[in-house]
Amino acid sequence: MKHYLQLLRRMDWLLFAAMACLAVGSVLFIYSASYRGPGQEMPSYYRMQAIWFGIGLLVYLTLALVDYRLICQWATIWYLLAISALLLVLVLGARVYGSRRWLGVHGLGLQPAEFAKLAVIVALAYYLFHRPAETRRRWQTMAGALLLTGVPAALVLIEPDLGSALVLIPICFGMAFVAGVRVKHLVLVALLGVMIGSLGLALMWRMKE
Repeated sequence: MKHYLQLLRRMDWLLFAAMACLAVGSVLFIYSASYRGPGQEMPSYYRMQAIWFGIGLLVYLTLALVDYRLICQWATIWYLLAISALLLVLVLGARVYGSRRWLGVHGLGLQPAEFAKLAVIVALAYYLFHRPAETRRRWQTMAGALLLTGVPAALVLIEPDLGSALVLIPICFGMAFVAGVRVKHLVLVALLGVMIGSLGLALMWRMKE
């Protein structure tokens, strides 16, 4: 019990407060957007948001009491599960507005792309921070980080879900920078990505013409 109390004291409560404010704000925004006027029945969207916020809060506090090193030891498993889920949603996912992003499980919708974001963070943390400091400054380290991020990003893009795919890129760059990867490697990769992205967009526009 004393160990758990110490972990709670070491939590970043400022970050927790910011997260809680954003969650509460989301419930209020949904309530405001779905309000239909006096005497009109309100949709249950804001209630569901509040329920999921409560569930997420319990999961957050539970995981906060788990040693992060234990989570990282299972990094390969989390990563492979995320890749499997992303492949599964491409085959069995519900098609909504032309995209396959959701898996239906007993009436609940699960979005594997969200789980993939967490799995990529854990995988990158294990990959980057379990390597010697001098090794992290080599080009091969950045290439490995890009590969770990690129596979799930490509699968998410196929769904297609451009927003979630693009979120993985700053995650990779941010963690690589904190881990000590050379800035020039980050800049070169960023420039290469901009060039490839621009070429891809140009080809897409030409194909539409």
